[in-house]
Amino acid sequence: MSISIHYRQFVIPVMSIKWYASLLVFFIALSFLLYGNTIQGQFVGDDSLFTYRRDLRNISTLANSFFLPYVPNGPESGVWRPIATIATGLQYILTGESPKWFHITNILLNGLATYCIFVLVY
Repeated sequence: MSISIHYRQFVIPVMSIKWYASLLVFFIALSFLLYGNTIQGQFVGDDSLFTYRRDLRNISTLANSFFLPYVPNGPESGVWRPIATIATGLQYILTGESPKWFHITNILLNGLATYCIFVLVY
């Protein structure tokens, strides 16, 4: 069932929840199809910035990392990404050190972001 919102002479279609849910599943499946080969991979690039940080692996010190720079050994870089830092710390606490779960989370977030952009533009 489709609902329409009438505003003056324009008709804006509002799709059903089932349609939006189907789109979300589609974009997540597409992300797994495109990036699923990374699940068995190791940490690369700047991932080493997080793999050695012990403050991200303890729930009691995780809140303090909100105020720390993105690169703790290089605060002069001026980069501050508190959401990425906290999310990485929570993932370490919940899933451990396996890169597999980090890759799966990134694939899920990619599908979700693609879905959100599609819905916003469409």
